[in-house]
Amino acid sequence: MHIVIHIGGGKTGTTAIQRYLASIRNKLMPEGLLYPAAAGGSDGKGHDVFGKAFIDDLPFYMKPPANTETELHALREEIGNSPASTVLISSEQLELANPTKVREFFDAFRRPLSFKILYFVRSQDELAESEYNQLVKLRRYHGSFSDFASRHFNGNFYQIASAWRSVFGPRAVKCQVYDPNAGDAVTRLFTMAGLSLPETETPPQNRSTNSSLGFLALTAMRIAGRRGKAFPPDLAGQLIEILADDDMPALLMDAREAAHFRSRFQNSNAAFAQEFLETPVPELGGRRYSDSERDNVRAKIREFEFAGGLQMPTKA
Repeated sequence: MHIVIHIGGGKTGTTAIQRYLASIRNKLMPEGLLYPAAAGGSDGKGHDVFGKAFIDDLPFYMKPPANTETELHALREEIGNSPASTVLISSEQLELANPTKVREFFDAFRRPLSFKILYFVRSQDELAESEYNQLVKLRRYHGSFSDFASRHFNGNFYQIASAWRSVFGPRAVKCQVYDPNAGDAVTRLFTMAGLSLPETETPPQNRSTNSSLGFLALTAMRIAGRRGKAFPPDLAGQLIEILADDDMPALLMDAREAAHFRSRFQNSNAAFAQEFLETPVPELGGRRYSDSERDNVRAKIREFEFAGGLQMPTKA
C-alpha cells in the first residue's frame, strides 16, 4: 500500500484541496485511491484530528482534538479494511506534528508500505501575513503582527522538511513552491503524488476558498478581539461583505520591510531550495504581490490611517 501524506502548509491552497477531495471521495475509490472520512476527513476540512494527535505541544491558538483515540481507531479500521492501493492524508496540522509519531501510527499496520510526503511552501512574508490574518479572523489572536511574527511564526521550511526526511527517507519528501496566482493546487498535488484524477473530473480553479480579511475587516476584528465582547459567530464574514467595496488587501509590510523579513530565512531557504526543490532558486518566490503592488497598497493604508481611519484601542 502507498501512503501519501500532504503536509498542508498554511495558505497554500490546502482548504481548496481538502474540500475538493472530500467532495469526490466516492469517485476516487474506483481509481484505487482512499481519501479517508475518519479523523476529520469527512467534513471537507482535512484530517485535522490526525494531524493534531501527533503534535507534542499544541500552540496556544489550536484547540485540542476531541475523541482522539476513537478517531484514530476509526482511521486504522478504514485504512485496514479498504481495498485501495493508495491512501491520501491531508492536514495543515502536520506541519507541527512529530514525524516519528506519524510513522509509528502507520508501522502498526505491519504490512509493506511506501510513503510520499508532499509539502507546499510559499514566501515567508506573505505566509506570515496570511497566517496572522487567519488567526485574527478565527478570533484566536488579537495581538500585533510584529508580535506574532517574532514569537509565533515558524518559517524554517528546511527544518520541517528535514525532520520528515529523517524519518521517512531521503526520497520520500517532495516539495514545491506554491503559486497563489495559479489556482492549480489540486493538479499540482496529484502530479507530485504520481496520481491521476478520474477522467470525468476537472479540478477547481478557485483562488479564494478560504478568503483573508481585508485591512479594514482585519482591524475591526482585532478591535473586537481586544474588547472581548460577544459578537455574531460570522462576524468576519459579515465584515468582509460590508466592507468589500472600500477594503484593501491586508498587507502589513511595505516592500522594504518584506524583503528584510524574508532575509531572516535566507540561509534556511537556500538549504531548502538546494536539497528539496527540483530546481534550486536563489529566492523562493511564490508571492501574490510584486514590490510595486505592495508599496501601492501600503500607501493607501497609510493615507487611510492619516485620515483618521480605524484605530486600535490603546488598552486591552
